Amino acid sequence: MTIYFDKNKKPYNYPVAGYIATTDDVKWAYYSEHPDEWDLADGQFVDITNTEEYKAKKLAEEKERIGNISMTRGDVFEALILARGITKAQIRTMIEQAELDEITKALYLNRFDEALEFYRKFPLFDLLGQALGVTSEQLDNFFKTKDYRFLAEIQEEGESEGE
Repeated sequence: MTIYFDKNKKPYNYPVAGYIATTDDVKWAYYSEHPDEWDLADGQFVDITNTEEYKAKKLAEEKERIGNISMTRGDVFEALILARGITKAQIRTMIEQAELDEITKALYLNRFDEALEFYRKFPLFDLLGQALGVTSEQLDNFFKTKDYRFLAEIQEEGESEGE
C-alpha cells in the first residue's frame, strides 16, 4: 500500500491532491512509531537522527528527564552517610558557608530544610557536588540508580568514571 503526504505532512492511505511525498506502508509503520526521527524534504523521507539539532534536542530531553528524578530526604541523607560519612548537620553547614548571595543561600537552606523529596535539578546538588568532589555525571547516576556508591569516589569534573 502507498501512503501519501499532503503539504502539512499529514499521511493518507489514498491519493490526495497536491501530495508532496509517498512511501510504502512498511516504511510508514516505522516512521509512525518514531515521529521525531524523520522529516520530509524535497519529497523524500530524511533520517534526522544524525543532525546536530536532533542530538541537542535529545540531550536536552535527557537532562530534563534526569532533572525530574526525585529521591526522598531520607534516601539522600542515608546515601551521603554511607558514601562519605557526612551528616545532615554537616551538609547544612556546607550550605551556610557557601559563597552565595543571601537570597540564594536562603532559598537553598529552605529547600534543604523543607523539601520532602529532592530532585536532581535542584541547583543545591551541584553546589554540594562541587564541595564534595562529586561530578555532575556521578550525581546523575546516583539519582538514576539510587546507588550511593556513585557518591563514594572523588573525581574531578570532566574525568570519566572509567579512568
